[in-house]
Amino acid sequence: MDKHTFALESYKSTQELIRFADQKAGAVLVVAGLELSVFLSSIDKLTFNGNYTSAVSILTLILSISTALLLITTLYLSVFKVLRPRLANHYSGNDASLFYFNHLASMTDKTGMFDQFNRVTDDVVLRNLTDQIFEVSKIMNAKTNGLYYSMNASLLSIGSLSIFILVSKFI
Repeated sequence: MDKHTFALESYKSTQELIRFADQKAGAVLVVAGLELSVFLSSIDKLTFNGNYTSAVSILTLILSISTALLLITTLYLSVFKVLRPRLANHYSGNDASLFYFNHLASMTDKTGMFDQFNRVTDDVVLRNLTDQIFEVSKIMNAKTNGLYYSMNASLLSIGSLSIFILVSKFI
C-alpha cells in the first residue's frame, strides 16, 4: 500500500468513527427522551399528603432535581459536545487545503480551483491528506470525550430516575 492510499484510508477510517460517535449520541438522545417522558409522567402523578418536610418528600425532591440536572447535562453534552458541527482549527491563515471543504468553498471561481488541482504534486496531495487527518482526528477526540461524559450522565440519570420512581411511591 502506498502512502497516499494509506493516508486516504486513515482519513476514511476516522470519518467513519466520527459517524459512529454521532450515531451513538443519537441513541443517547433517544434514551434521554424516553427518560424525560417517564420523568415528567412520574412528576405529574406525584401527590403530597400535606407533609412536605418528611424524609421521603425531601428525598423525592432531591432525586427529582438530580434527575432533571442529569438529563439536561446529557442533552447538552450530546448536542453541543458531540453532534455540533465543527470546522478545522489548525490551519494557519494562508494555508489553504485542496482537501478541506471550507477552503474549497472560499475559492472564488471554478477555473482557479481546477488550475490548483491540475498543478498539485504528490507531496501536496500527501500534505493535504495528512493535514485533514490531523483535523478530523482532533474532532474525533473531542466528540469521543463528549460522548463518554454524555453516556455517563445518561447512566446516572437512569439510576437517579429509577430511585426517584421507587421513592416517590412512598409519598
